[in-house]
Amino acid sequence: MMKHEFDTMVGLTTAPECYERIEYVYMNSDQFPTKADIADFYKKYDMHGIERIYRELKKDERIRDLEAKLAEATKPRKSPTGTQMLEPQYAALLVGSGSTMLNDAEAVLLINKEFGFEASKIEILQEAELDIAEPGSRYVKTKQVPRPPMYAATDWNYVRFNIHCRAATWYYEMINAQLYEVCI
Repeated sequence: MMKHEFDTMVGLTTAPECYERIEYVYMNSDQFPTKADIADFYKKYDMHGIERIYRELKKDERIRDLEAKLAEATKPRKSPTGTQMLEPQYAALLVGSGSTMLNDAEAVLLINKEFGFEASKIEILQEAELDIAEPGSRYVKTKQVPRPPMYAATDWNYVRFNIHCRAATWYYEMINAQLYEVCI
């Protein structure tokens, strides 16, 4: 609805800031399905009636925003720790046809071949950290789970490993031939 349309319907010229609120009420309230309905309401209750509904709508909007923020704030957070491969994916790899559990030497050779890390610097891990989200908690806990290196195909595999250098240790996992950094 245009301002001049509304002004013609009510027989008055409304201030631009008042019309902004009238339009907001018209667009956001189920109470006024037609232009004539809001014009009749304005004629009966003037700007005081519009202001009352405007405040209610803004309050409801603010409540919805706060509820959304609360829901976002209370949902479990994915921490940067832990594995990127979820338990169902690993279980499918574990029982999949053609899947082979790799020993440490085989896993070192695979990592060396795939990513070029120096074999003597690679430490293969048999466990991974899983993030555990408890309902109602804002924090995510981690737990260690057995995760031996597995290989089924060049694009279906898993190895959790560390790279040790003089100054630092880097934490990685290979998931389906992709390299992911693990933050500890």
